[in-house]
Formats: sequence, C-alpha cells, structure tokens
Amino acid sequence: MTENSIRLTFTVEDSGIGIKEEDLPKLFGEFRRLDEKRNTGIEGSGLGLVIAKNLCRAMGGEITARSAYGQGSVFAATLEQTVAAWEPMGALDDKTLTRSETQRVSFMAPEADVLIVDDFPSNLLVAEGLLMPYRMRVFTCMNGQEAVTMARERPFDLVLMDHMMPEMDGMEATAIIRSMSEERCRTMPIIALTANAMTGMREMFLENGFNDYLSKPIDTAKLDETLKKWIPEGKRRKATDNGASPTEASSFPEMAGVDVVSGLARMGGSRKRYLALLEAFRRDALDGFERLEKAPDDAALRSFTTLVHGLKSAAANIGANGLSQAAARLEQAGREGDMTVIGAQLPDFRADLAALTTRIEEIAAAAPSGDDEKTDGPELREALTCLSQALAANDFAAIDSTLARLQALPLAGKTGEAISDLADCILDAEFGKAADMAAALLSGRQS
Repeated sequence: MTENSIRLTFTVEDSGIGIKEEDLPKLFGEFRRLDEKRNTGIEGSGLGLVIAKNLCRAMGGEITARSAYGQGSVFAATLEQTVAAWEPMGALDDKTLTRSETQRVSFMAPEADVLIVDDFPSNLLVAEGLLMPYRMRVFTCMNGQEAVTMARERPFDLVLMDHMMPEMDGMEATAIIRSMSEERCRTMPIIALTANAMTGMREMFLENGFNDYLSKPIDTAKLDETLKKWIPEGKRRKATDNGASPTEASSFPEMAGVDVVSGLARMGGSRKRYLALLEAFRRDALDGFERLEKAPDDAALRSFTTLVHGLKSAAANIGANGLSQAAARLEQAGREGDMTVIGAQLPDFRADLAALTTRIEEIAAAAPSGDDEKTDGPELREALTCLSQALAANDFAAIDSTLARLQALPLAGKTGEAISDLADCILDAEFGKAADMAAALLSGRQS
C-alpha cells in the first residue's frame, strides 16, 4: 500500500445451509458443488468462486470465507484501491432512508375469472392484493379438494395453484382437474405457486399438468408477464393507470427483523391492507404454534415440513426475511429428516416467531379504526361511475365485475358500510335503489 491507497473490503453474509469445516479448504479450488445431498436442485457448479478468486488476485487482492454449518457463511473480498480524494462523500442515516416500489400493470381484465389456491390465508391475501390492479374477478380456496370442485363448476381463465399443501397438494389437484371429462378442465391454464424455485422445477411442473410456475414471494414483474401470457387477449383491456402508488414506510411502526417497505409494496402501499396481512400472518403463526413446541417424530415430520414451508413464504410476504430464511432451513432439514438441525434451530425460530406475533398484536391494537386512513378517492369515484352506467344499461356482466372492484377497495367506516349496503341491493336485484345509492355516494364524495 501507498499513502494514496487503501485496502477496501467487501463482505457478503448469508443465512443459508452453510459449509462444513472440512470442505472450506476445497471451496476455491474445485469446479464442483460441495455437499451434493443438501444442495440437490440448486443451480451452479462452484466455478463462480474460482473465477472470483482469480479476479481478486489479478487486482492484487484476496477472497476468503468462513462458515458455520447449518447457519450460514461470510465471504470477504479485499482489494487495494487508489484514493482520488480524501474528503468524506457524506453520511447515510439508515433511519432516514425510504424506498419507493410501484406495481406496474400492463393491462386490466375485469371480465376474467381467476382462482387462487393456497392453504395460508396470508398468502391468499397477498395474491389478491397483487391481482387487484388488474380488476379481475378473484376467487379463493384453501385446499386442493375445494379447488377441484370449483374448477369443475366454473370455467376459470386462470388458476394459481399452491404446490405444497396438506392432504391434497397442488400436484394431485391439478392431475384430477386434467382428468375431468370437460374439455375446459383439460386446457384451463394452471400456474404453480412455489416457494422452492430450483433448477428443473419448471420442467417438473410442465410434466405434471401445469402450464407455468411463479416463485413465492411473487415478483410483480414476473406476475405481469405471466398474466399477460395466459389471460385471453379478448378479455384484456388497456390499463388506466400505472398500478399502486409509491410506498412510503417512514411512519409505519417498526418491527425488528421486518422490511416494512417491501411488505407494504406487496399490498399496493396501503397501510390498511398491510395491517390485514400482518394479522393474517399472526393467525397463521398461532395456528401452527403447537406443532412447533418440539422437534417432530417420524409420524409428524411431513406435517411439520409443510408448516414451515408455508411460514417461509408467509414471512417473506410481510418482509420478515430473516424469519423466512430460518423457516427455509427447517424445511430443508425436514425434507432430509435431519432431527439434529431441527432440534438445534427450532427453539430460536419459535421464539422469534412468538416475538413477532406479539409485536403485530401491539401494532394492530394501536392502529386507528374507521375512516382514519385515506382511501383512493379517484379509484372509488371511477368504480361508482362505471357501476352507475352499468346499472342504467342493465349490463349484468359489468355490474358484477364493477361491484367486485368496489368490494376489493380498502374502505372502512361509513363508506365501507354504504358499499356493503349497495352490494346487498344488487344481490337482491334492487337495481333502482342501488343506482340511487351509487349516485348519493358520488355526490357525497364530490361535494
């Protein structure tokens, strides 16, 4: 080093499956993946680490690694860098940083019917929230058997099917749907939802009757691409906006270990919807607490593995990424029958889960009720105007789809009650009264 240079170190830490101590010396010297059994299905050969080492050495630096098996690894690359100027570039205060995330939608499909199948209510809530900007008619169910029944009774334009569910899983349900006599059941687009996105998964799903798959937590760009591919072109309409407004998380209560910004973004930036998601997650967690008391026996291992698999994606949905990764390690251990890892990691996982559910309960209790949160006024007015026009024209399809849009809006207090009363009138075929109520709501919003 010289007086005009420094040694700059970049550190990357993960909380994955880790590396055995005896394998660390081999890490940068062999073109193969270590611990093949635990890494089955994970892409890559190990060549990248050798390339990284050679690049670091070519720049006069070095790369090192340390790891705790079953807990994670830390990689550090150190390089000598010339200093252009010694003046500070400025300081960043993590507490003042905010990030905007926007869900972009390329179309709307108010006449499209979509079925979401997932055994975790919080996952259903997220999927519904992500589909809301598309204005689709969304139906949900929580098990494979119910999905089979609904697919038999209704011609869905798309089915989003969770891969791993207790009792009848998504694979079994899809096989039954494909075996039905109705032609539409054999051709109905079914997209697998999976929290285990690994090499070869797409081929496996295609071989088992699915048309495609989406990884959980769902990426909004990938969702838009998939929906555009499978929703019939004749039912797609030009999007009237760019999706959700930017998310600002600065005023939301803090939760240790939770990325509130990403959680809010998955719910379109709505605090009210995010609070509902948190509460759904809390219920999911409490429902599974008894099965997390101790390491499962052989008879309960499959149920345990399914539970932590669901908690993995549910935690990621609310932004609890560390908890999600801990659940992933328990799921991996469950698949391998590794009771040693489960016994060692389960107490901390359960304690962290309990602490988070307690914090969510505190936040929910302190949250304002009624109409304290602003709703999307332009969106409400637009939906009410469309409903008034549909009622005047006796356009039953438009009435149905527009009412679904209204019921999906995050409305509370008097406005929410009015929309509920309006829906009751429509269901009772009292269209004249419903039109008067819609006009009154529009007048009230515009005064």
